[in-house]
Amino acid sequence: MRSLNCVIKRACFLIACLTVCFALIFSASGCKIKGKGGSSAGSGASSSVQDGDIPNKIVSEIKEKCKLSGMTELSKEQLFSRYGISDEYVMYSAVLVSGDSLSKDEVIVIKAMDEGSACSVRDCLDKYYKSVLRESKEYLPDEYEKLEKASVVKDGIYVRLFISDKADEMNKIYNSYEK
Repeated sequence: MRSLNCVIKRACFLIACLTVCFALIFSASGCKIKGKGGSSAGSGASSSVQDGDIPNKIVSEIKEKCKLSGMTELSKEQLFSRYGISDEYVMYSAVLVSGDSLSKDEVIVIKAMDEGSACSVRDCLDKYYKSVLRESKEYLPDEYEKLEKASVVKDGIYVRLFISDKADEMNKIYNSYEK
């Protein structure tokens, strides 16, 4: 009886290990098949910018030309959790947020998988934007004025949100790129 229990435990352990291995293999191959980039804004190094990764190029140029200091890059995982966006909607993304908890400055450029995905991304960003706007109205009146001027913009399969005193300059840089 005791040896039967050992055999059953070992078999269960082996099955669990194989399941994890297959899950890792399938998830890794799924990313390659779909061709998802989803990279965050890089430091401007050309090796991290893939062909077609226009969001990264735009945000890198904005960071340089608008002299944004104290901004933090978000990983794609942070993008998904912070804004409630599903990774299946995003081909490429580049996001900078203020490192200062009192500042609401954000630079977000996302290339969605398709038109429907872009609508979903826009809706998630709009929901986030409205919640930050409400929160700032009560607690950060100076930031509220800046937030009021911002908006979530969908441009084909691209979605952007620039919350900054330099938003006009950011929009000019964005519009200079052929998408």
